[in-house]
Amino acid sequence: MNYKIKVYYEDTDASGRVYHSNYLKYLERGRSEFLYKLGYNHQNLLQSLNFYFVVKHIDIDFKLPAYFEDILDVETKIHEISKVKIIF
Repeated sequence: MNYKIKVYYEDTDASGRVYHSNYLKYLERGRSEFLYKLGYNHQNLLQSLNFYFVVKHIDIDFKLPAYFEDILDVETKIHEISKVKIIF
């Protein structure tokens, strides 16, 4: 599933590029939007299934910078799923 994110001034450094740690926020937002589009939300999963996410590993390769007022297309998909983990 895809989710569009606009880069705001607060996300950038002095050069107008997105500060590297903000990409993690964008990825997290993409994962949340993925759940919402499936009809779930974090609170519902916690209350009804005692299910919550714990991030164990993140692997990012920076290819090109994003800039102030860019529109980013965050694609979220499940690569692997089991009883104990989901790899997005």
